[in-house]
Amino acid sequence: MTSAPARIDDRATTGFVRPGFGQGSLFVKSGTGKIQRLAWEPVDGGEGTTPDGREARLRAVPPGHYTVIGYRLVRMDDAGTEWILSGIAPKGVRKFVVRAGQIHKIGIDPSITFGARGNARNGFMIQVPIQGPHHAGVTIYKDGKRIPMNYVVTGAAGRELERGKMNYG
Repeated sequence: MTSAPARIDDRATTGFVRPGFGQGSLFVKSGTGKIQRLAWEPVDGGEGTTPDGREARLRAVPPGHYTVIGYRLVRMDDAGTEWILSGIAPKGVRKFVVRAGQIHKIGIDPSITFGARGNARNGFMIQVPIQGPHHAGVTIYKDGKRIPMNYVVTGAAGRELERGKMNYG
């Protein structure tokens, strides 16, 4: 279920979520286990029900406790290329509470961490975890396509042993 932009007459019985990011979406799980998608993406040439766009940034949700279990952040670089960072963490990226008649602003940390570990006992194996906050599994897209990671493997003396591109996700 995707939440639509909020209406002023919703304020008495619902709470509201406003993003701390421009374009994207969140997958949130309620305290009862219901999963809902909250989206802030242009539709039919734009988003907004008020001249200043503030009301259009609100998503009405029932009051309660929520956990962000997934996210999709969209940004454009200076050249007009669309970049998407998509993450999922079944145990949750962050928890928040929505209260009736109140607005809860929520942001998502766009940080990505890379790790590497290898084993050369039986051939060669390398593992490279790519994670977002709270060990969220992430995927990075450029112009709608998942980007591969370049890698270089060097020996103990620093000599290059292997070079290539790795797909992930």
